[in-house]
Amino acid sequence: MRILYFTRGYTSHDRRFLDALCALRHEVGLLTLTTAGERIRLAGMPPGSVALGTLGFQAAPPASALAGARFPELRAIVGRFRPDVIHAGPLTDCAYLSTAIAGTAVVACSWAFDVLFEIRGDPIAESLARQSLRHCAGLLVDCKTVFDACRRLADREFPHCAILPWGITPPPRVCAPMNLRSRAGWPGDAAVVFSTRSFERVSDVPTLISAFAIARSRRPNLRLALAGDGSQRRALEDQAAAAGLGGAVRFLGQLADDEVFSCFCESDIYASCALCDGTSVSLLEAMSAGIMPLVTDIPSNREWITPPTNGWLASPGAPGVFAAAMIEAADVTPERRAGIRAQNRRQVAERADWNANRAKLDALYRAVCAENPSSPAL
Repeated sequence: MRILYFTRGYTSHDRRFLDALCALRHEVGLLTLTTAGERIRLAGMPPGSVALGTLGFQAAPPASALAGARFPELRAIVGRFRPDVIHAGPLTDCAYLSTAIAGTAVVACSWAFDVLFEIRGDPIAESLARQSLRHCAGLLVDCKTVFDACRRLADREFPHCAILPWGITPPPRVCAPMNLRSRAGWPGDAAVVFSTRSFERVSDVPTLISAFAIARSRRPNLRLALAGDGSQRRALEDQAAAAGLGGAVRFLGQLADDEVFSCFCESDIYASCALCDGTSVSLLEAMSAGIMPLVTDIPSNREWITPPTNGWLASPGAPGVFAAAMIEAADVTPERRAGIRAQNRRQVAERADWNANRAKLDALYRAVCAENPSSPAL
């Protein structure tokens, strides 16, 4: 099967999808909405996939720039590649543009933030997402929370739909040590809080830094490591400095996947204050690595975390609540920590094995293609 994979940029999630599709022996073409050449060069592409180019945006365009657009270059790329199916997401841009091209079946892929965050207060973005959902031949989501939001927005059922965590490769996974504490100049007995969320508004990293400052005033052995980057980085660095956190906070920048997993394994608490989420791959990796999760109390996280059994939930945008939970996590006994580790690893193995879930992805594509054969005329 020939699949055109159309995405906004090129993240570790996109690479994971390409790996899965190529492992299933599909011929895959990657098209990006924004210029992602450097990220593609760094992350690489799996054998069996080809880069089809980009529509050339430097950043995700506003919905108003896409409404009613047809982009003849997109039509030309689809015409040359002649895919059996287009996998496209987010819903507010790539899926919308793809469903506007008659003759090729589209599997719309929600990235969670599109229907849970981007469409808030933006009627044009909401309209684009709704059109994507109403005209797609199949739907891919990573949790029930996102599926319910898509169904409400489109006011339709989806005969061809897969609800599956994007998942992780199950343990055992061996990575070279990061030696996080020694690199940061932290003592060996420091309790490390680790976060991988992008430095963008939806991740609400300011709440995490505020919560950490409160918690560390009561537990001086706490340290915070922030992996990633984004438009808010300078403001976050200034916030940490203004709070007098100094060397207790380290900004690690963008890390390779293996480096991220090593940091999980060397940390004590995984923290995310994200205002919305689907099934977070970072959360799944943290659970698989055996560290204790502290995440926002939103519906998608409740599908994985049940306090106090296997982690902590805290109200969105509430530093005091997050700080109290952070202190409780830092104070757990070794016996409780071992119980949380065992339960979370078991849950991830049972529900989030990407090697198993990719077969469901394949079944979705095949069902869509069987019912919607592509037209050679575009």
